[in-house]
Amino acid sequence: MTAHIAVKASLTGHLVLSTLHTNDAPGAIVRLVDIGLEPFLVASSVTMAVAQRLVKRICSHCKEKYQASLDEKEIIGWDPKKELILHRGKGCKDCRNTGYAGRAAVFEVLEMSPEIKCLMLEGGSMDAVREKAIEQGMETLRDCGFRRMHAGITTLESVLAVCVGED
Repeated sequence: MTAHIAVKASLTGHLVLSTLHTNDAPGAIVRLVDIGLEPFLVASSVTMAVAQRLVKRICSHCKEKYQASLDEKEIIGWDPKKELILHRGKGCKDCRNTGYAGRAAVFEVLEMSPEIKCLMLEGGSMDAVREKAIEQGMETLRDCGFRRMHAGITTLESVLAVCVGED
């Protein structure tokens, strides 16, 4: 019922921001159809879906660089012959010996392009919507997390913990 009201408000020109519990941004689009909204209403009323997660932030007081292992390089998809420097927290009094202090956000933003709208109207699956969005430049939660990991903000373990189920 609430989703129908939100769609009606959107179709009359109102900006509607809402939350929906899904694993990723394409899942939000498909979930709206699953809860009973007509695909043409979803395609007409939704302009964007955002998925977000929080990763643990490496403690700035005890952050150290280290050489990534072969297993870590494989998980990331890094060439095993190339050097990869990652970061971790050693643990200190400031972070209570956890190596982490605070959180950082990772995002996945799906814009409703004409092609994705067509997929919705044709009854496209979540996988099809996801593939099309990635083809059009959507950065996945995992990719955003890896970017934050390469920047020394978080660890591979933290990214993998919040991006469960991604390939």
